[in-house]
Amino acid sequence: MKNTPLMPRKNRERLLVNLTLILVVLFAMIPIAATVLVSFKKEQDVTRKPPVILPCDTSDGS
Repeated sequence: MKNTPLMPRKNRERLLVNLTLILVVLFAMIPIAATVLVSFKKEQDVTRKPPVILPCDTSDGS
């Protein structure tokens, strides 16, 4: 019985490189995503100490 790998070595290397690049790009996009999310907040929420992480944490003023 011949022992055949599930995936050829060349394809495994490509997959590993692609997954690594995807992770790097996603990590690099975190500041962009944070900027976009902050742009939707009100100024008082952006400058609040301590900062508000999730919009549901904001008080309604009452």
